[in-house]
Amino acid sequence: MFASAVGYNADVRLLSLSLAVAVLASCTAPSYHSGALQCATSGRACPASFHCAADHHCWKDGEDPTAGVDLGGADLAGVDLAGVDLSSHDLAVGDLASGDLAGRDQSMSMMNGDLSTPGSCATAKLCDTFDSATLNARWTNDANNGTIAIDTSRAYRGASSLHLHTSPEPTANSEPQANVFTYQGLPITTTIYLRAWCYFPSTNSADFDQILNFANAGGSGIAYVDNGNHPNLNDYTTGGPYNSSTLFTIPTDKWTCLQMEIPQTGSTGVIKLYLDGAEVTDVTTTNTAPTPPLDHVYVGLDFYGNPANLPAEDMWLDELIVDDKPTTCAE
Repeated sequence: MFASAVGYNADVRLLSLSLAVAVLASCTAPSYHSGALQCATSGRACPASFHCAADHHCWKDGEDPTAGVDLGGADLAGVDLAGVDLSSHDLAVGDLASGDLAGRDQSMSMMNGDLSTPGSCATAKLCDTFDSATLNARWTNDANNGTIAIDTSRAYRGASSLHLHTSPEPTANSEPQANVFTYQGLPITTTIYLRAWCYFPSTNSADFDQILNFANAGGSGIAYVDNGNHPNLNDYTTGGPYNSSTLFTIPTDKWTCLQMEIPQTGSTGVIKLYLDGAEVTDVTTTNTAPTPPLDHVYVGLDFYGNPANLPAEDMWLDELIVDDKPTTCAE
C-alpha cells in the first residue's frame, strides 16, 4: 500500500513536471511581427532578428516603417512628391517651368542678365531692361556735353535704368545730346513697334527734345519728340510732317509709357504715337511718300536746334522693346 502510494505520487510529479516543461517551451518561441512590440528601454531592445526602428517599435531586420509603409508606398512615390508637389504642380507646371523662371525670368536672364523682365522680351527683335552692371554692348554712345550711365537709384522695374544727362549749354544750336543707338533687330520690313518707359523730372526745360528716334543711313527718320511737355511726331523723311499735340501732356516726376508704330510695308502708311497706352490722336499721320527702311534707333536726350542757356537736362529709360509685333504698356 505504501509502495503503491509512492509510485502514484511519483507519477503525478512526473506528469506535472512534463506539463510545466511544455508550458515553458511554448513561451520561449512567441510569434512576433514588425511594429507589434515597443522597444525595451534597457537591456536588449528587441528580440533576435529584430531591430528598434525610428518609430520606437521592433521591426524585422530588412523591414522598416520608412522604407516599407509611409514614404515608399504613400507619401513620396504616390502622393506628395511624384504625383502632386514636385512633378505636377509646384515645380514643373507652376513655379519654375511656366510662371516664374522658365516662361519669363529665366529666358530673359540669358539675354540681359536680369530676372524681372517684360514677357515679350524673349522673342522681341530688340529688348533691354538695363539691369546689367554695365551698358550692353549692343549700344553705341552718342554724347555731346552729356553723360550716359546705368543708374541703380531709379528703375521702373528691376534693379536699375539708363540715366541720360546733358550739362547746361550756353550756346544756341550746339545740340547737346546724351543718346545711345543700335542696329540690333533692324530693319523691320512690316511694321515697327516700340515701347519704352521714360522718367522726366519736372526741372527739365520745355525745349524740343527727340526722345525716341528711328533713322536710316541717308539721314532720314521718324522721332517721338517732347516739346513743351507735349508729344510731337517728327517725320523728317521726304515730305514728312511735323505734328504737335495739344490734347496730351507728358507727365513729369513719374514713369511714363511711350510707344511708336511705324509701317514699313508700302508707299504710304499710318504712323502713330501713344502715351501711357492711349493713342495721341492729334499727331497720327498718313505718309504721302514711302518711308525709308529705318535700320537703327536712337534713344535718349537730343536737343536739336537748342536755344542759348539751355539748363541741365535728365531722363531715365527702362524696359525698351522694339519688335515687329504690337507691344503693350502692361507687359
